[in-house]
Amino acid sequence: EQNLNECIFDIYVNELDTDSYKDEWKKSFNTTKITENIVINPSWNTYNGSDNEIVINIDPSMAFGTGTHGTTSLCIELIEKHIKKDDNMLDIGCGSGILMLVSKKLGAKTVTGIDIDKNCYNVVCDNFKKNNINSEYNILIGNLVDNIKEKYDLVVSNILVDVLEKLLSDIQKVLKNDSIVIFSGILKEKEEKFLEKASKIGLNLLDKSYKNEWVCLVFKYEVK
Repeated sequence: EQNLNECIFDIYVNELDTDSYKDEWKKSFNTTKITENIVINPSWNTYNGSDNEIVINIDPSMAFGTGTHGTTSLCIELIEKHIKKDDNMLDIGCGSGILMLVSKKLGAKTVTGIDIDKNCYNVVCDNFKKNNINSEYNILIGNLVDNIKEKYDLVVSNILVDVLEKLLSDIQKVLKNDSIVIFSGILKEKEEKFLEKASKIGLNLLDKSYKNEWVCLVFKYEVK
């Protein structure tokens, strides 16, 4: 058996050409119809949608993805189904701001996003500018719902289920009675366990949708 201490390794380091990498990355992001009415469009592309289409122009940056992943599209579909005009909306783990933009264009009064990554502040602001929205949105940097004191009509979060489970311990402080809560990023195999935990804090299952190995769950919060 060979002793690893006797092995010799060669390590090569090359400088990344970020400009060419970004150009290659952008080639994989095309105009995508998420629902019958909602279209995600690269901000560098000109897209003339029909009158009934809601077009979200977005430059997500390499760090935050394109907004077309299965968990995100599930979330968008169910936001469209359950949002009410003039809702105050909170997106926990907002990333590029795609769910905030969709909610705002669907009639939300105000949209607030929070993310632990400080880089998302400029990304979200840039994406809102690209959609000609200059007010009634807010971006916070922080962990989950730490330091949030407001309550919201609609709360959405598209993050890993392990983090969603941690969020359950504190999410009640941002919910009104009858708030709608939409969680995505949950693997089908973890759905049952998550539902059990959610029901214990007054989140009652209202709707759900599947895509590949993912499930998106919609709850109504009822104060216990």
